[in-house]
Amino acid sequence: FSQSRQQEIFFTIFTPPGYEQSEDRYPVLYFLHGSQGSHILFWNAVSREVPAANSDAGAWLSQLMEAGELPPFILVAPNDTDGGWGDENEVMVTQELIWAIDGNWRTIANRNGRSLMGFSLGAAGAMRYPARHSDLYCNTMVLAESAVDEAATLWAVNQEAVLANGLEVRLAVGQLDERAVNASTAVSQILEELSIPHELLIIPDVPHDFGKLFNQIHDWAFDFYTSCWAQE
Repeated sequence: FSQSRQQEIFFTIFTPPGYEQSEDRYPVLYFLHGSQGSHILFWNAVSREVPAANSDAGAWLSQLMEAGELPPFILVAPNDTDGGWGDENEVMVTQELIWAIDGNWRTIANRNGRSLMGFSLGAAGAMRYPARHSDLYCNTMVLAESAVDEAATLWAVNQEAVLANGLEVRLAVGQLDERAVNASTAVSQILEELSIPHELLIIPDVPHDFGKLFNQIHDWAFDFYTSCWAQE
């Protein structure tokens, strides 16, 4: 239940193989869905569009972890409850959801055990929340971003804290997603002007589709997250 939104917030959570039998603590990757999605977008899109997942995103992640190709981690995907990923949901995402997850699951409850990923509308949140709260996240991945004006303001205002905290940023977008390509390129330029380290990847022949985009970048994305978590 979110006090700031005064309603229940649905979310999905994946725990790694062996979670119930261990006493270990795990890093958490938070995923923010796009405007046409919900808290099940990650699972549906990856199951559908990533051939390696063989129609079951959770089983695929478990297999990668059991094979030692990925370190074990928790994945949490909240629903925006029609609030978008702007000011209305900021307290819910950056305070209440983190408190709920850290308070009820065995997490690494600091910034080196916490990452963010957002697609489309969710990309705005994956840019907004870490810019304002770089002490909470070790890195963020912004997929198919479109909020250029807000990016210029948020990153400029919070530049000192972002650099001091060493927040890591990556952007990715499909080449066929023209609006998002233009926006992501503009955001990349803003970050460059602010001397904020980042990387932009434009994927050929991919439209505005999270599953198709993630199919092309999942190794790159997982390497990004796990290198940050490895600093713990």
